[in-house]
Amino acid sequence: AVELAPAYAYPHWYLGNFLLRNARYDEAFVELRLAGEGNPDLRPQQFNLIWEVYKGDTEALKNAVGPSAQARAQFALYLVTRNEIDEGLRVWNSMSGQEKTTNKDSGAAIITALNRSLRYHDALKVWNEMSMETYRAEVGRVFDGSFEEAVTYGPDIVFGWQIKCAPGLDLRIDTTKSHSGSRSLRMLFEVSSNLPIVHVSQLIAVTPQTEYELEFYVSTEKLVSGSTPQVQVLNAANEQELASSTAPNGSSKWSPVNLSFKTGDNVEAVILRIVRVSCSTEE
Repeated sequence: AVELAPAYAYPHWYLGNFLLRNARYDEAFVELRLAGEGNPDLRPQQFNLIWEVYKGDTEALKNAVGPSAQARAQFALYLVTRNEIDEGLRVWNSMSGQEKTTNKDSGAAIITALNRSLRYHDALKVWNEMSMETYRAEVGRVFDGSFEEAVTYGPDIVFGWQIKCAPGLDLRIDTTKSHSGSRSLRMLFEVSSNLPIVHVSQLIAVTPQTEYELEFYVSTEKLVSGSTPQVQVLNAANEQELASSTAPNGSSKWSPVNLSFKTGDNVEAVILRIVRVSCSTEE
């Protein structure tokens, strides 16, 4: 069947499994690799077999997956999502920079899985490997703190600002007013009723057991609320508050705010967030 239909995936798949059961591993994975190339839906099963046979042997794993950069990137993702994170990163790091950039979908999924596993420093490294120079983030530093970079603020910039408007709130970059540089983030409340949490945040990698100082500037104009916006620093792992500051009511020129906080033993990242807590009413 393989000879008669070499491009058809299933003959390779059945032959590969037959060779595998007879411990002819090198030949088996050649056939299984061809099956996966012909039908990508077979790749997860192929990866399961590779892991069962060569678990812990990085070179053998890479050889069994084959030279395809796409297959290696997918196998690295497979391992990371199975919580075999270190092995998955070794496979990922065996790829060239160009191969990583070409397989950005797998890389983005790896970053998401690493962040879910609280491996923020590893996620930052993978992110920087695939990013343009302008978009690179640093441990212990706010990315684009003054909103000067010409980037899209959203999910694609994992370690950058995440900004999402809510009904009754106009969130935008203001090029007419700034403390330094030429831009600032403007929050215009268009209604007097309660609003949900303001969607402005950034994930920042940090070093455990380290003292940090955060400085920013706030200006207000005719702000009247029982619950004005807050800037919070949270432990990314459990959203425990490490520091916070509340904007003043009324009108004020740019004023500095300084927050100090210390990271715990296993804190690899914090969330810098702007929120507005709903006003509470008591009878």
